[in-house]
Amino acid sequence: MFPVDSSIGVVASLVSLGIYIACGINGNRWREKSLFSRGYDHVDTVSAANREGAVILYLKGRYAGE
Repeated sequence: MFPVDSSIGVVASLVSLGIYIACGINGNRWREKSLFSRGYDHVDTVSAANREGAVILYLKGRYAGE
């Protein structure tokens, strides 16, 4: 948006970096708080590429012993 070699460009870059870091650090906390406020509980942690994959992995692990 702004030339980086200008004062406004440096300020804009720093502000953008600050927003990026804040969202990266707090993003999952905001999502967790939102889910808890809607009645969801934490039952397990899985690593997946997306939500649907996480649900499938959780269900596979839950019903693997049956």
